[in-house]
Amino acid sequence: MTWEKYSKYLAERIINLGEWEDVLWLNERMSDDEIVSLVNSSREINRKTKNYWNTRLT
Repeated sequence: MTWEKYSKYLAERIINLGEWEDVLWLNERMSDDEIVSLVNSSREINRKTKNYWNTRLT
């Protein structure tokens, strides 16, 4: 998989299931605003995870 081709898919999986090191890797590739936008628009991210990211980054 390449980041350029599957960035949304990979980011959703990292946000939902990733370890802290994975989140740090993601944060190098996406801004906080991009992460919040993805979290709020994705149907793949569960509600508990959405709440966490919205309180962490806003």
